[in-house]
Amino acid sequence: MDNEKGFTLIEVVASIVILTLLLTSFLSLLMVAAKSTQVSKEIIDYTLVAQTEVETVYQAAQKALKSNHQTILVDDLEYRLSLDQGSRVIYEKTTEQAFIQLTLSDYEDNSVLNETLSGLKVEVLSLEDSSEGAQIESIIEWGKNHE
Repeated sequence: MDNEKGFTLIEVVASIVILTLLLTSFLSLLMVAAKSTQVSKEIIDYTLVAQTEVETVYQAAQKALKSNHQTILVDDLEYRLSLDQGSRVIYEKTTEQAFIQLTLSDYEDNSVLNETLSGLKVEVLSLEDSSEGAQIESIIEWGKNHE
């Protein structure tokens, strides 16, 4: 006599295998989402640091002439001069949060404005992994409120 009321061993094993595959897929998806969330958070943090540095340099530049940029950046904002190529000057500093590289370049779109404007690029890199970070570029006007 055939008894079809219960599950066979093969049906139980097949059900367990299917559930395991589904759970494994779901868990790996959750792990990828968690990693993406962490990377996004770090990028937002580095972008905030870069934006803060741009605003700090902007405020300092309002009160100083372009010819005094090295004094302002080194003495007041605690950067160290890394490279001076004349038309492009690179400053660096390391904070508790990140490594910051600030590049000032001549404003080449208009030679008349080159006396008061500089191109500004702020790169913020992770202290652990230099491939992670953020970058902001802007134009700075020097001496707008110079006394």
